[in-house]
Amino acid sequence: MTRRIKKVCSECGKLRDHFAHGLCGACYNRWYFKTHLVQNEKRKEWGNTHKKEKAGYSRASYARNREKVNKNTYARFRRYRMENLAFLQSLVPMQCAVCGYNKCFEALDLHHILPNQKTHHGDKLSAWLYQLCPTTFQRKITNIKFQMLCSNCHRELHAKEHNASYKEF
Repeated sequence: MTRRIKKVCSECGKLRDHFAHGLCGACYNRWYFKTHLVQNEKRKEWGNTHKKEKAGYSRASYARNREKVNKNTYARFRRYRMENLAFLQSLVPMQCAVCGYNKCFEALDLHHILPNQKTHHGDKLSAWLYQLCPTTFQRKITNIKFQMLCSNCHRELHAKEHNASYKEF
């Protein structure tokens, strides 16, 4: 256990344990909280006004450049879709694995062969194609076992799974 040095406090003039700045414990705590609370309040006040200014700037900037921002976003999504589709076509044929349907790509679904690989209900191929950059899409698609099914075959497959579980009850 360390011993504190007893000195006369420069604030209250009493002989007490010495802390920092020539002050006793009680005076030091008063001084510390008084100075630091004021500084924290100033920081908060500055931060709030700075955030408001920054938010106002970004809103104004977006309003001025809305068309340009949307145009760039849509162009990026189109590019992602084209690159992701090309990669997907190199992995599997763009047709139903059960019935061979290949008339419309939007009618095809990605079926997870292993259900535990489906992380959440947001695992939709259409969202992956548009929103994921090609490197993320390639990483995700190569890490899962899947097959392409038309929407009818996909629903029939899951209906058979659910009916089998309902018959057990």
